[in-house]
Amino acid sequence: MLKILLADLRHKTIGTHSAVMPLAIGFLATYTESFLKNKVQTKIFIDPDKILKEISRGDVDVVALSNYVWNCELGKYIFKFAKEINPDIVTVAGGPEFPRDESEGIDYLRERNEIDFYVYQEGEVAFLKLIESVLKKKSINVLKSEPINGVKFINSDNNLITGIGYDRLKELDVIPSPYLFGKMDEFFDGGFQPFIESARGCPYACTFCEAASSWYNKVNSFSIERVKADLDYIAKRMYKYPDVPLAIADSNFGMLRRDEIISDYIGRLQDKFNWPHFFNVSTGKSQHERIIKVAKNLKNKLVVSLSVQSLNDQTLSEIKRKNLGDGNFERVYDALREIGINSYSDVIIPMPLETKETFFEGMRKLSHANIDRVIPFTTMMLKGTEFASSANRKKFGMKTKFRVLPNQFGEYNEKKIIETEEVCIETNTMPFSDYLECRGLAFIMKVFSEVQFDVIFRLLREFKIDRFEFFETVWKKVQNKELKISKAYYDFIDETRSELFDTKEDCQNFYQQEKNYRDLLEGLTGNNVMRKCYANVLIDHNIEAINIGFDCLKEILQSRLKQKVTCAIEDVRAWTLVTRNIDDVFKNKKNAFDIRILNLNFDVPSWYNNTINSGNILSYEKKVSGNVTFNSEKILSIIKSNKKMFSQNIYHWVPKAIENSSLRIFWGNFNQQALKHLQA
Repeated sequence: MLKILLADLRHKTIGTHSAVMPLAIGFLATYTESFLKNKVQTKIFIDPDKILKEISRGDVDVVALSNYVWNCELGKYIFKFAKEINPDIVTVAGGPEFPRDESEGIDYLRERNEIDFYVYQEGEVAFLKLIESVLKKKSINVLKSEPINGVKFINSDNNLITGIGYDRLKELDVIPSPYLFGKMDEFFDGGFQPFIESARGCPYACTFCEAASSWYNKVNSFSIERVKADLDYIAKRMYKYPDVPLAIADSNFGMLRRDEIISDYIGRLQDKFNWPHFFNVSTGKSQHERIIKVAKNLKNKLVVSLSVQSLNDQTLSEIKRKNLGDGNFERVYDALREIGINSYSDVIIPMPLETKETFFEGMRKLSHANIDRVIPFTTMMLKGTEFASSANRKKFGMKTKFRVLPNQFGEYNEKKIIETEEVCIETNTMPFSDYLECRGLAFIMKVFSEVQFDVIFRLLREFKIDRFEFFETVWKKVQNKELKISKAYYDFIDETRSELFDTKEDCQNFYQQEKNYRDLLEGLTGNNVMRKCYANVLIDHNIEAINIGFDCLKEILQSRLKQKVTCAIEDVRAWTLVTRNIDDVFKNKKNAFDIRILNLNFDVPSWYNNTINSGNILSYEKKVSGNVTFNSEKILSIIKSNKKMFSQNIYHWVPKAIENSSLRIFWGNFNQQALKHLQA
């Protein structure tokens, strides 16, 4: 019997990059076993230490590892270790972290001579056929004597050999379910998000994405019955972990008609099992009415991604991108807001043909659309994408640097492994200085577009104030170095510079030094800088940030600040400060969940809970008194779940918790009746 180890490796030194169950290698295991039966034994791993221990036993025949940007250096080390234990072990890699250009592909495998074979495109069929050849007792050299379909390798003449690719699987049900075959059972402990895939393929051609390929353009699906069976199996095991999200692998979930059926079924599971409450998914880029229907089916728990990447028409044309709603974001967002569904938008900088001016104008358009959350990213040069090709780099004058992939490092058998990513920080239309300025504005918009400040945006709309003017006013104020919160802003700018290295080797060598490696361990460096500094504001400067928001609102309103307006705004401020004191909640301070008394001259709770069309704050002049209480049991449960999934470090798990759920969960509730009862 051939012993095969399959792994989707994750560093866990100070937190994990991915908390989803290893579905992809589960597919490889079940597909291979379904054909080869008792001729093979597969074992699945995500823990580097566990697979190293298993390899050390000396009885392994094949080691196959998923190759992603966040684990490729770790995989390289595991392969090398396996070859040291037994040079005849067959080592197989597969995944998107492989160059698009053939010349770069040759260099990639020559530099990784511990990899015998690289499976490209969809892996199930090619991996099965490779294992069938191994079972015929063929040596590695014999296997490399002729091309192998679906596989790349370096032959004895040091040349890259690429076998003809297999056609994609059209009927995906031929892949047995890793769930129904028990391959995922060990991961149902509350520390991992169940991961389902209902369809494969993406009809779009965005140049920055590895899914953008004519080969992958057609969407193929698992049957509805198969998806339901997986969901049943999962829900029966996840009801004990109600705060763990369901992750969905589909590139554009909610866009297909069948997604309405699937979401309706998940909604029934929510009723039956009280799970899932949260989702980790990328929604589609068209068919927004269907996406809204899908979100309704999921009890409005789905956060809809209105990801634009850019709003510059020339840029969108170059990167082959079409945005949801044909750019009419206000219409789409209004429809979402009307039924209480949150949304967010990703933006990427710098992009081809984007300038500081076009980026600022794009952010202005986004702010006018009132999207709940803006999530800015630095341009990643992902291997295998058209975007990262040498031709594209030359055409747009793209200058790149390297940095540590957030928290992805570890020490194994006394060897430090550092994962890096290549990012673009300058183009021929956006110099580095403009990139920093754009990042600065994007940081302010990320923080202050958070739902934590939605009451301010409600007031902005009522007083007909440009939302982008508010962001610019906050940005200007935060740059005043006398404010405590300014340190978080300037730390962000400084770390945006200091995290960058000229080469991958420079970055890795720097962190091989003991002092610098300790900085990684302590979380001082090697983080996602945007996420870290954003969390720093919410955790350490929340009250100051709220006050700055209201101060900027009053500054813009200065000419209209009559006594009644001022009184109303100050009541909204007081209510916000008491109900949204999340920093104490995150830190679980001794008095964080104490009942707080609040007396107001305006009925702020009723104003906030009613729709914007029900009248502005000035029409709610009415004295109200009440207390503010927190659902400590629910809050502590979510904190516990996110610590288990991601990290014990508060600056790591807080942004993950916000992404996977909502800040609203951590807020206090105003209860007018409760206070009357207490007074009686």
